[in-house]
Amino acid sequence: MAVDLATSAQAVSAVFDDWIRMTGMPLIAAAQRLYASPVVWSWGFQFLRLASALVLMPLVLRPSVLSGKDLGMYWAFADLAALAILFDFGFSTSIGRNVAYALAGAHELRAEGLGDSPRSQEPNSRLLWQLLRSTQRLFLYLSAAAALALAALGSITVAFRVDETSNPRLTWIAWGLVLASGVLEIYAGWWNMYLRSMNEVLSSARIAALAYALRLLLAASLLVAGAGLLAMPLAGLVSSCVHRGLSRRRCLRHLGKRPDDVPAASLIPILWPNSWRTGLQFFSVYLATKANTLLCLRFLGLEANGRFGLTAQVVGLISSMSLVWTAVKWPWVGQVCKQRDLHQLRVALWPRLWLQTLTFLVLAGLAIPIGPIALRWIGSSHQLLPAPMFLALLGYSLLETQFAFWTTLLSLMRNRIPSLWPTFITNMITVTTVVALLRSVAGPATRGGDGAPLGPETVSRGLLVLALTPLCAGLAFNFWFWPALGAREIGTRWWRFMFLKR
Repeated sequence: MAVDLATSAQAVSAVFDDWIRMTGMPLIAAAQRLYASPVVWSWGFQFLRLASALVLMPLVLRPSVLSGKDLGMYWAFADLAALAILFDFGFSTSIGRNVAYALAGAHELRAEGLGDSPRSQEPNSRLLWQLLRSTQRLFLYLSAAAALALAALGSITVAFRVDETSNPRLTWIAWGLVLASGVLEIYAGWWNMYLRSMNEVLSSARIAALAYALRLLLAASLLVAGAGLLAMPLAGLVSSCVHRGLSRRRCLRHLGKRPDDVPAASLIPILWPNSWRTGLQFFSVYLATKANTLLCLRFLGLEANGRFGLTAQVVGLISSMSLVWTAVKWPWVGQVCKQRDLHQLRVALWPRLWLQTLTFLVLAGLAIPIGPIALRWIGSSHQLLPAPMFLALLGYSLLETQFAFWTTLLSLMRNRIPSLWPTFITNMITVTTVVALLRSVAGPATRGGDGAPLGPETVSRGLLVLALTPLCAGLAFNFWFWPALGAREIGTRWWRFMFLKR
């Protein structure tokens, strides 16, 4: 009897399992797979950034939240806080690359070049802890430098207009919080960077998304509660503390017990040569991007700058979403580069690069027709650039994602930054050319001339200059040379790698 009951129970259990498998299990499995995907969490972070603009912007623009002049100070605070990222000087990228080498078993780190292949593929715990100590010391120095520079520049900027705000004393308090929030973000953020570099991409993405969601929720709540200029820096301080605490805890757990014989010598001199090169390259990109916005405002006016800036934001979001496919793989790629396993690199990178490219094309194809409809649906009076100019910006951004992929791969393969000077020169030529062409297009009608308003045709030609000049400058060298060189570095040719998967 007992045997019959056991057999019947097993039969019922089997039927139940089959039913679950046919109905709920595919959904549960899909949900579990999405939850465990670093790509999905990275996309979630990007969506939160977009939501930040969609949620906070209407709140900030309400007269009951910020007056007109307080709103101007709010944007000044945002611009000053954004400068904090420049104080990284490229160290994050250089540290991430060297963490990957240590994980691959490197017995020493070099300022440039990879040296010999590691004798063991086991992580070098001593080297990882030495890098951690050096990184902690380094970002303490960088945070102090940022605090001094931003305090001087920001205080002068605030003092110039503080008396025009509704409450000058509160404005000074808000500026102090903005300064503290920006500096803390520099110091707190390196823990998450280190965690990600140890190929803990999923944990890193989850913590970053959680911290940003907390910032968004707190900022919206404080704005509604009437905190005004204090809302954003207070939310930033809290989210940075959470970001640091969770990242530090996970990072130390992954590292394990610290060895007793960790060298005391700092690795900053080894990190510096590639770091300043990376920092200079990033700065030239940042300068070129900011210059285009300022030049559009200077020569073409506020309305044209609004259309150009909005379109550039949409293109930037598409680029960020597509780059996630390869960004989550770079910590692992750094380890394989150190081990010089070219076949494994080609096999792993081929689908990622195609997913990056196809994601960009799909999102771009949707943005062109849906963008104007979405703006009308939400009742916005703003407009995107016309389709031909939109396409030019999208084409430039697509080629930039390819350029970023191959130059990042080259830097990991060589532990050098071979793209520095071509990129720097190209960006400087782009800015110079844009200035010359806009002067020619706008002529005496520019705001700096006789003050006459610009005609629609003049504005259209000026916007076309801003859309096409970076694309043409990139096509002259960067957009074809680095993909070809990068493919040769992994033992193939570009067309063979892309279309024959070899």
